[in-house]
Amino acid sequence: MKKQLLFFFVGLFLINSVLALNCQYTETEKYTEFGTWIYNSDGDYFGEPLELKDFVSEYMNIEGCNPRPSFKIYNPYDFEIEMNIFYTSLHPNINWAYPESEQKHITSIILPPYSEQKIEGTCLDIGNNYIPNESISYIFIEPDNLILKKGDRPLEREICKLCGNEICLNDGTSCNPLYDDAKCGSGVCNIVGFCGSQKVVDCPNGKLNCQDKICLESSTKEEGESYMCSFECKSDRFDNGTCLKSSLILQQEEDKRNKNFIIFGVIVLIILSAGVGYFAFFKRKKEEKLKNQILEEKNSLLDEIDNLKKDKEDLQSSIKSLSSEIENMNLLISKGKDKISSLKKEIKDTEGKAKEELEKRLRFEEQRQKDRISKLTKQREMLEKEEQKIITIEKDLGSKKLKFEKENKEFFIKKALDKYKQRYPNIFYDEEEGYIKFSNNGDYLHRFIYRRKFDKNLGNKVVHHIDTDKLNNDDYNLISIPYERHKELNHTLIDFKDWESGIKQLKEQLDMEDSDFPEHIQKKIEEIRRQKRLGAYARKSRRKR
Repeated sequence: MKKQLLFFFVGLFLINSVLALNCQYTETEKYTEFGTWIYNSDGDYFGEPLELKDFVSEYMNIEGCNPRPSFKIYNPYDFEIEMNIFYTSLHPNINWAYPESEQKHITSIILPPYSEQKIEGTCLDIGNNYIPNESISYIFIEPDNLILKKGDRPLEREICKLCGNEICLNDGTSCNPLYDDAKCGSGVCNIVGFCGSQKVVDCPNGKLNCQDKICLESSTKEEGESYMCSFECKSDRFDNGTCLKSSLILQQEEDKRNKNFIIFGVIVLIILSAGVGYFAFFKRKKEEKLKNQILEEKNSLLDEIDNLKKDKEDLQSSIKSLSSEIENMNLLISKGKDKISSLKKEIKDTEGKAKEELEKRLRFEEQRQKDRISKLTKQREMLEKEEQKIITIEKDLGSKKLKFEKENKEFFIKKALDKYKQRYPNIFYDEEEGYIKFSNNGDYLHRFIYRRKFDKNLGNKVVHHIDTDKLNNDDYNLISIPYERHKELNHTLIDFKDWESGIKQLKEQLDMEDSDFPEHIQKKIEEIRRQKRLGAYARKSRRKR
């Protein structure tokens, strides 16, 4: 069924190609095709990839696996190729007893011109075993200027010539003589309405030649319609591309207008007479209404004046009343002063006893404050002890965490690879050097990240891990240092995975200030200081409470 569908779509494509090229005027089009191709070292397209064919999958049973899963690779070029082939043997999941498994292979071969070679895999378990096509890749060793990668390759094809955004019309195809010259492949749409080589030809079926542009029928346009040639108008009058009314119709309309003008004049005189009378009556009514309104406003104003006079009298009586009250208040103030003098004499007589009582109360209050301060001091000491316990616990947890990380190194390597493989899939961990590197060119991940984000021209500078954790390739943990200065740095003084310890040693050993660090490191330093200030403020607030 799949083969039948494939043949159907191939046939449909060929038919469309033939139909698409069924045109009189053609041109060559350059285009690109995306895929996996061979390119030279300059990035130019070289040719098709090597042919992978004759894939063999094998079912393994208890007696073994024969033949082994395999495929063939064919060299279609006229030169010898030395290469490394990478591929994977795969055993799909059958059940819990026979789960999915795979084994990666790398094979070095030499392919003479126009030859093929069989590449074998491995039977991994009971059941079907095969080599997936998509797992196969290769690297050219000789010639060393070729590389297999995805990209566009340049191609050419013959297509129908375009006139504007559409395929050019063949000779003899109908067109509009006024607008479609550019749509014809010949560049000419004749006056009859067909593409051809000659613009002016004889008009058929009684049509007339209009300005050597188009063939038109005569007497087809009504009054007000636009025309291209005057013979299209039905009337005997035309002007500026528009058909006009005939002379007879114009005379009839003139007579009708004169009659209507006389009738209209009589009607206007009647209306004007009625309007003048109505206007005089309306004006008189309006004047009477305005007079009455003025009288009402005058009476209202007089009433307001009377009210203001009454308010003035009331205000004057209130002022007299307030004046008498002020005199009474002055008398009371004079009596109060006398009473105050009398009280001062009494206080002077009793000053000794009052002083003794006040001193007694002060001693009591001072003792009370001392007791309160003593209690608060004990509470603060208890809080400081609790904070010290918390600090001790945090240090203990940190040392236990560090011990755990060292004992479970493989776990953290896998964790780091999973973290960075989302963006850089072709990386691996180099056990010998302890760094994460790229598998295709051996470049270090931390140097690649630093070049891409901060310094494209590293030169002989070393990209240093501030907390000495080679798996931590985050931006804030990377800094470039000249090679000679990096040799002066004693890494053993830096606490492992302690970023602040790394910053401290850089400052002490290399005499660096905050301003000597790159901008992304300065931001991290400021962020940590801000967090410490907030923590100190929180502890201070707890002590006050």
